[in-house]
Amino acid sequence: MIALPWKKLCANFILPCGENHYGFFLRCPTSFYNRPFDNYAEFSLIDITMEGDIIRANFTYCESPLILYIFEPGNTYLREVFVCIEDGIADKFHLPPHYIRYSDQKKLSFLCLLDREQHILSSYSLADLIKLYLGQVQSLLTLSPRQMATEYLKEFEFYWNSACQLIGNVHVEAEVYLPTLETASLLNCWYSEEKKSGKYIIFPEGVVFNSCNTPKGSISTAVYIPIEVPEGIIPPQPNAPWDAKDILNIVYSQTIDRISPASFEFLRNLQVDNYKKVVVFSFSQPNSVPISVVGILSFSNKEKNTFISKIQEDFISFVPIHSSRMDLKYLHQRVGQVHINPPSVLLLGCGSVGSYILPELVNLGIVNIGVSDPDEFTSGNAFRHYLGPRSDGQNKTFKMKLFMEFENPLVLIDEISNLLEMDDSLLSKTLEKYQVVIVAVGGTDLQRRFNYRFAKIKSTAWFLYNWLDAEGKGSHALAMRYSQKGCFNCLFYNSGELFGQSKVSYADGSERVIGNGCGGSFSPYGNNVLVRNTSLAISMLSGILDGTISKNTVASIKNDFSSLENSITAIPIINDSFAEERCEICGHLQ
Repeated sequence: MIALPWKKLCANFILPCGENHYGFFLRCPTSFYNRPFDNYAEFSLIDITMEGDIIRANFTYCESPLILYIFEPGNTYLREVFVCIEDGIADKFHLPPHYIRYSDQKKLSFLCLLDREQHILSSYSLADLIKLYLGQVQSLLTLSPRQMATEYLKEFEFYWNSACQLIGNVHVEAEVYLPTLETASLLNCWYSEEKKSGKYIIFPEGVVFNSCNTPKGSISTAVYIPIEVPEGIIPPQPNAPWDAKDILNIVYSQTIDRISPASFEFLRNLQVDNYKKVVVFSFSQPNSVPISVVGILSFSNKEKNTFISKIQEDFISFVPIHSSRMDLKYLHQRVGQVHINPPSVLLLGCGSVGSYILPELVNLGIVNIGVSDPDEFTSGNAFRHYLGPRSDGQNKTFKMKLFMEFENPLVLIDEISNLLEMDDSLLSKTLEKYQVVIVAVGGTDLQRRFNYRFAKIKSTAWFLYNWLDAEGKGSHALAMRYSQKGCFNCLFYNSGELFGQSKVSYADGSERVIGNGCGGSFSPYGNNVLVRNTSLAISMLSGILDGTISKNTVASIKNDFSSLENSITAIPIINDSFAEERCEICGHLQ
């Protein structure tokens, strides 16, 4: 939103005669600008003034004054247009939707008219742009009551947050985790305050926060009210706050059942004995995901009474506060994901490959994650690892756990010791905790050792092996279960004979391996390889989760960055028939 330079609007200048940037001859400035207005009988242009690069056009719509501001009219790319309306005039239109407060001092707001994603404003001539805005004004101010209610629902959250205000001198926000149960209930409510900033954390029973995000402060409860019929509810606005009647219209309406009978019964019996109560409303929007809004009910006394009776008899005010919904269901819906009940995942290896995968597991909504990697991070890998150079010498598992949990309150990461050092009994018990095990360790020998141990204990989990060829020439992902034929070891058979290189490898023996003497060696590749590899791994994991992968399947991508065309083109080769009868690990399976 651009701040309007009001001081520059004080002086009035008439547009000069002559030819403008668009080939129009402005013998009279209004002659050009009148053209768009002439298309609408309801509009009438009063006058036009200009100062520098700012045009102000005063006009009327149905005899009600409005103001059109055009900033940088001669510069197509910097041009901004606003149609403004005074508060007193807005009241005549009964608080139209898309009416956004701009200046309390000027008692002026502007009409939010255009979806910038649907209109390329830089492609319009100035005359056509004015015509577009006038058409939108007319569409907005002629909405039927039903259409107006729909528009309010679309923008409900925006209006709610725009009406938020300080409580005392404290800016208050809420972090909300909604329950899956769509019935009114009490939620846990923690409140903390520091330096004129207050925060509520609101969540149902069963939500577990990690150690980095444990709620602190005073403990109370919040009332959760899911609304089943939101149509017709007008959000609070700075000049039209909710009163008791507005709250009762939701919880105790005499004309429409906005909440379920079960919710009403709960609220009818709910006892309140305090001066204030935090309330959380939720409902579905047209063609969008469900939202939640939070407000604080204040009462004149703390005498015990039912929730509805307190609103009827002791209501003082209702103050909306800014809130952010953080529960997994909502976050999934926002990005179109369907894994509402994600599995527990064990990630083996937190080097360059594993460190790229871990954040994407969290972005899939996977919150119960085990990570196993005994190694320390070295700064030389900073450009191909999630960790930066300041993590040099620190345990990779611990630092990745710290980063992930700090940013994601519901993520719980367990540090798992070296699995290869466990006996079969302990290894089996450890794997029982996870539905998916991702093997992202480097080195073929290590991968084959894991494959042997997992097959030996007959784990029932899904396994996802993910690895790179030398120099990053190829990315590979193997999704498999040990109850089926086709394991990691099968990839090392060719024509029934075991050999030293995977048959899906793109390496040809010319790859560089950079040695550090006794310090080991490494294969050079960059983050372009890792980004593509991570996409492959997450795609295979998604296939496991949504059931599109049922057979043991290996997918491979050739990473050729020798040209722009090769860099962009990456078509995976998918094979679910790679099992080898002579494989000593899975060949015995029927």
